[in-house]
Amino acid sequence: MKYLIFIICIFSLVSCKPTSQQLSNYDKMQLDNGLTVYFLKDESLPKLQLSLLVPFGQLTENQDNKGLSSAVTSLMRRGTAKSSYLELAEKIEFLGASFSASAGEEFSSFSIDGLSLHAKELMGIYKEILFSPTFPQKELERIKKLSMDSIQASLADPVKLIDILHSDLLFSESPYGSWPLGSLERLKNLNSNEVKEYYKNHFNPKGSILSVIGQFDNSTKKEIIAMFSEWETKGSSKTYFSEIKPIAKNTIHLIDNRGAPQTQIRMGHISVNRKHPDYLKLKIGALVLGGHFNSRLMKEVRVKRGLSYTIGSYFNHKKNIGEFHISTFTKNKTVGETLKVTRDTVKEFVKTGITEQDLTEAKAFLKGTFPRILETSSSLAKNLMVLNFYGVSETYLLDFYKSVDAISLADVNTAIAKYIRPDELAISLIGPRASIKSQLSGYNIKTIKPKSLLE
Repeated sequence: MKYLIFIICIFSLVSCKPTSQQLSNYDKMQLDNGLTVYFLKDESLPKLQLSLLVPFGQLTENQDNKGLSSAVTSLMRRGTAKSSYLELAEKIEFLGASFSASAGEEFSSFSIDGLSLHAKELMGIYKEILFSPTFPQKELERIKKLSMDSIQASLADPVKLIDILHSDLLFSESPYGSWPLGSLERLKNLNSNEVKEYYKNHFNPKGSILSVIGQFDNSTKKEIIAMFSEWETKGSSKTYFSEIKPIAKNTIHLIDNRGAPQTQIRMGHISVNRKHPDYLKLKIGALVLGGHFNSRLMKEVRVKRGLSYTIGSYFNHKKNIGEFHISTFTKNKTVGETLKVTRDTVKEFVKTGITEQDLTEAKAFLKGTFPRILETSSSLAKNLMVLNFYGVSETYLLDFYKSVDAISLADVNTAIAKYIRPDELAISLIGPRASIKSQLSGYNIKTIKPKSLLE
């Protein structure tokens, strides 16, 4: 009954789809230095937000500079040529504004927002943080301590640790499988000069994307263009993506978590990138397999057998590659059964595919939830920036409903059969080895020490 109500609600949401005018209500330009800029006017609130995406992250780190992307983003607001960390914090607080920065696998993000009547002051602070950070050694030592504490906490958290373990298993020596904060040993020896050099080489306008959202006039627009037109490339950024080595079949990477009452389970394999033409077909397939309460995996693992409270599947598509991912947990005595039921369910799903009813409901879900990811100018800007980064046309947003409607049952089942490979599922476990080893006959088990993931 709950699922029926859920589906009815999703169907009702489809009528709320965004108009083409809403999805194209922005100006786009490319500056001579290679920076792409989106201007999105929004008069609903007296606010102004500037967000910048810069293509550096784990993918631009090698063995020698792991963790530097995180160090750069953490330190940029902790001291500039004009202001100390405390002075910057006071300036931002005085305006009732906020600044955030974060480093990811493929790109880093920097955002400032506040009241539009403080546009000049906001732009001044943003310029100061972005273009004249000093990376003080004193502040770096504080960041290093916080990062090392975070790493130690993650080593003690099975949920966080298994995701690190599974990425390491799937992506092998690729930066996609590395720990974003770097190793403990690397952090200890990190110095300010290394951070400055990394910033110089990787914080460049070419390939970067800026969005300006909120209330602004033509004068402010011109000032923003002039400010970012002065941004020059000062170094050469390099990515370290390489082909991923295939994983031997029936491989399990296990971290022995003695005394744990349950075992965390991750399963998956390498898949296609975000730009792949079958992206939406695979999204539908993963939704039916393990994307909601009435999915195949939930029925078999939770409803019929009570092996876990929850289980889910999805595709995670990146710029160069992607992954198919299954996540669950179970009691230690049912690990073997959970693995078997999950693999058998995936095999049967690939063999039989989805039904017309599955397709109809999945399409309704995708179209019903689509307006939510675009309900604000900020969320529209974020989607435009990410699509641009992944090389996907902005028409993806305009044509979303038409593209979903055009997908046939055969399209989805062909994609499922091609890109979900049950026999190639690599498995990561965190649980008490002594309690679960006897259930894993037929698997090639490699016991991993947690700290080895940070080397």
